[in-house]
Amino acid sequence: MAHRAWQQKSYKTAENTYRQILRDYPKHPDAQHLLGLVYSEQGKYENAIRYISEAITTNPDNTAYYSNLGEVYRLAGEWDKALSHFQKALQIQPDFVEAKFNLANGLHQKGDTQQAFALYAEILVVQPTHIKAAFNSANILMANGQYRSAIDAFRKVLAMNNNHADAHNNLAIVLSEWDHLDEAEIHYKNALALNPQFSEAKKNLINLLESIGKSEEARELIRSEDSFRRQQTSALLHEKSISPTIHCSQTEIAEYREELLNLFTSLPFNSFSSDDFIRFSTLELPTLSNLIYQGEDDLKIKTSYAALFKSVFPEYTPKGSVFKKHIGIVVTSGHEGVFLKCMRGILNTISTETFRITVICSYPNGEKIIRPVLTNPDVEFLSIPNVLSVAAELILKSNIDLLYYWECGTDKINYFLPFMRLAPIQCISWGWPITSGIPNMDYFISAANLETDNSQSFYTEQLYIQKRIPVYYYRPPIPVKDVMKPISYFGLNEINHHYICQQNLRKVHPDFDALVKGILEQDPLGIVIFINDKNKYVSDRFKKRLQVSCKDVYSRIVFLERLSENDYLNVLLLSDVALDTTHYGGGANTCYDAFACGTPLVTLTGMFHRSRFAFAAYQQMNYTYCVAHSSEEYIQKAVQLGTQKELRKEVSASLKKASNILFEDIEAVKELEHTFEKLISISKSH
Repeated sequence: MAHRAWQQKSYKTAENTYRQILRDYPKHPDAQHLLGLVYSEQGKYENAIRYISEAITTNPDNTAYYSNLGEVYRLAGEWDKALSHFQKALQIQPDFVEAKFNLANGLHQKGDTQQAFALYAEILVVQPTHIKAAFNSANILMANGQYRSAIDAFRKVLAMNNNHADAHNNLAIVLSEWDHLDEAEIHYKNALALNPQFSEAKKNLINLLESIGKSEEARELIRSEDSFRRQQTSALLHEKSISPTIHCSQTEIAEYREELLNLFTSLPFNSFSSDDFIRFSTLELPTLSNLIYQGEDDLKIKTSYAALFKSVFPEYTPKGSVFKKHIGIVVTSGHEGVFLKCMRGILNTISTETFRITVICSYPNGEKIIRPVLTNPDVEFLSIPNVLSVAAELILKSNIDLLYYWECGTDKINYFLPFMRLAPIQCISWGWPITSGIPNMDYFISAANLETDNSQSFYTEQLYIQKRIPVYYYRPPIPVKDVMKPISYFGLNEINHHYICQQNLRKVHPDFDALVKGILEQDPLGIVIFINDKNKYVSDRFKKRLQVSCKDVYSRIVFLERLSENDYLNVLLLSDVALDTTHYGGGANTCYDAFACGTPLVTLTGMFHRSRFAFAAYQQMNYTYCVAHSSEEYIQKAVQLGTQKELRKEVSASLKKASNILFEDIEAVKELEHTFEKLISISKSH
């Protein structure tokens, strides 16, 4: 009767019945043990420990008693006692699978994942269908950043039980890390179909849909949440901030921005408080990373948004270093690849006699990705978790003089960390060329030709202008003629003139369509080449826009599948002209690739930093033939270079020669060192 009541979760009945048994038979070990389990399930661990301990005293050879007492201690957070009882059970019965499983769980929770993983593996040898051991093993692989192995492990779990909602969710997480986004979407939806109340899976699915451009579907999911229906500010902000990944028109952009600004300015300044700080690691709050693609002055929106968080964060007073000047360079999860392309040279050549350099990166994979690529042995690493409060404490304890954020506003960690003033000086630069809008971000490090006379009005940060672009860039591995693939290998015809726009499709503003159309109208043999986004939905949306805006010439717009670095450089080398996008043009990667190939890169100067990188590079080269100052001139220059072989040959030779000054620019590193020294000295003088 007691056991049946326990199974039915009628805990009071079970408790009373077991107590009745123990009144008649005080040394009944099973009644003592099971009464302890009844208490444990109710979270009454002190009583649970008492009664299971009495069962062990009565019957000291029962391994289940030791294992279950260990589990109660584990739940109570008493790790050492938990582990000792699991080990005692295994001493009595070495092949006791549940004791071994409980020991593995205890080690896993305590942080000894290596030993836990080994024990799970032993269990799976004996019981290959032990689904809990298989699932926990897969979770360890995921937590350690071993995503490829984790994918296989979660698939094995689902082969055992395809109705395992957590396994579907976690498989989707690791698939997303490998950019298998379509499959990830399916598994998130499977998890939700199995458990409609699975909030983490829903949150993950919303973020995925937003990232791949399914903005309306993402918004609809948010609107279905209780938090949205309760007008919870975080849910409202998240829903309204989602915009199409590819905008169809300038009108659509203007409407989105107006709605967003109206929301920010209508919310009270006390929408968030210090009570929300710890929750910020779980709240889905936008970082407004989409604004950079919209070609507008973002200052008002960014400052209005930042003002909502004024009362949230603790206001630290960082001390800085008392020894060597300490520079912390922040790069968060998923951004390590582009960071290395653009910052590896600076990390390898910056003076570690003058500065202590620490790369602050994400746990567990940041250091694994970055360290092997560096040649400077003196660069240190600080790994931070994806929890704002813990990350902030770790950075603060490092006593850093100047924090340099590679990007600020591309994810929640790199956006919210600067609010807390974790170093006496905080700055950003060209890694994410847009103002942060954050009051505690002090400087934006830029270069003369990246800005105009009016640029300061676009930043909340103080502009610090250098003479040179702050880049030390290694020359890309251009394919040699003997091993180059012909243009036909890529499905293109040699008789055409090839205009390549190698930019991320999100950068292709609706205004750019008119330039594409103009080039193709003036050059009947012209072909404009784009490279598909890694997500098919983004590419398809962009193609639909071009089918309308470039209707008469759309047949001569070609999309290549994503290419290896060697094939990409091969195509770029064989292209006649490279087209820089307007409003948000190429950065160091795409610009310097074109210069190294000698492929003329036509650019149109704009008023924002993000539209002026190619122009600034041309100015530094003292070669500006490919710079246009109007849409008409852009089209004219592109067509001239595309159709006039001798002109193109002459410009290509000049580009290769003039661009030597851009690569491995040690003077840029020295200037950046001077900038760091000056900013730190300004801080110390205050």
